[in-house]
Amino acid sequence: MDASFVACTRMRNSEPKPKKKVSYLRIMTEQPVLRKKLLYALFIILLYLLGKTIPIPWIQAKTSPDIGDLRSFLAMTYGAAGDVNSIFMLGYLPWMTASIIIQLLTLTSGEKQSRLSQTRIRRITAGLSLFIALLQDVLLSHRLSYRTDLGVSLALERLLTLLVLLAGSYTVVWLGDINAKRSIGGANLIIMINILDSLRLQLIRSYQGFDPKERSGALILSAGYVLFAIFLTILLDRSEIRLYVQRVLIDSELAQKDYIAIRLNPVGTIAVMYGMAFFAFPLYLCEFLEEFFPESRALQAVITGLRLNSREGVIWFLITLIGLTVMLAFLYINPKDIAEQLQKSGDYIAGFPPGRETMRMLRRQIVFAGVTGGTAVSLCVSFPLFLRVALASTNPIFMLLISIMILTGIVLQFLDELISEIDVNRYDALL
Repeated sequence: MDASFVACTRMRNSEPKPKKKVSYLRIMTEQPVLRKKLLYALFIILLYLLGKTIPIPWIQAKTSPDIGDLRSFLAMTYGAAGDVNSIFMLGYLPWMTASIIIQLLTLTSGEKQSRLSQTRIRRITAGLSLFIALLQDVLLSHRLSYRTDLGVSLALERLLTLLVLLAGSYTVVWLGDINAKRSIGGANLIIMINILDSLRLQLIRSYQGFDPKERSGALILSAGYVLFAIFLTILLDRSEIRLYVQRVLIDSELAQKDYIAIRLNPVGTIAVMYGMAFFAFPLYLCEFLEEFFPESRALQAVITGLRLNSREGVIWFLITLIGLTVMLAFLYINPKDIAEQLQKSGDYIAGFPPGRETMRMLRRQIVFAGVTGGTAVSLCVSFPLFLRVALASTNPIFMLLISIMILTGIVLQFLDELISEIDVNRYDALL
């Protein structure tokens, strides 16, 4: 097969030619449309950060939240970032969990996928996210501490908390939607800001969690692993499989260099974000049922197996990440559509006849890329979790490593979108 693994910074239709350096910063300041989008993104960030500072007045805030478990990690990634008393406590997690479930169900439905309009999919996602939000809301409202000096019944305080948190969660989703329509980054921009906002607290707690005698060595090892994780994330994101296409109607040197690119990690670190949310759904569901069946040993066993402070939980999480990476790869790259487009245009991939054979080959390549990239990322993410279990440690440094890896993937996606927007505006200016 005429395919090769190469490292590159962008997918191209032909080999790049040497060109002068482009000052993207200067271009961003000179393009009014792009400048307007960036200012709008900044406005969304400010609104989100402002909302995070608004407390729920009848809740007593925790002064020392635990940030070493899965629930707190999800809150810091998608929600309150350690600020327990906030109207944005639920954050983006219910919508993201519902979104990945609906996407996976749509993928497995085969031909039915094309019959569902985006509007209907969004409505189904909204309904499922409401159900997930209610699960989390009920659990959270029963675990919070309420003020007793307001002359209000506890039941009313819990009901008001439930309504406020639901409204806050959907406000966050709304902010992500309007940012996707009018600016760049979409919902990932909010997640990126949330992770950056939580890093300060994670770094402080990680530093304090080390034994003073071993602090220097632990910090050096942690920094080295962070650099390795960042390097691996960038390498997998910028490496790709090239399948060279034979253009029948075009006879030129550039046509001979045309190819289809499949990134070695087709979905980046999105699988990690989705994996955390997807993995937490059965955990929240079981914890919700445990409120009604506190003596159930089966529920307690499932909850223990799903938590990341057990070896079984980490193993299941590792398997979930690899599986999600492969499935999401087929959502990002549709081998059937690519094969049909090539067949209609009369083009083909060298060594494979157009049509079904091409589609099968593309499926194999997508599976290979998904398994390879997913396994590498999953092992890199799971290693600190296994180490955390082995050491029986509650130090948040192990979760911090995952946060930085997710952040690296989001930044790479944001830069890709930004550069693409710059190129589009430069092209429009020539018309």
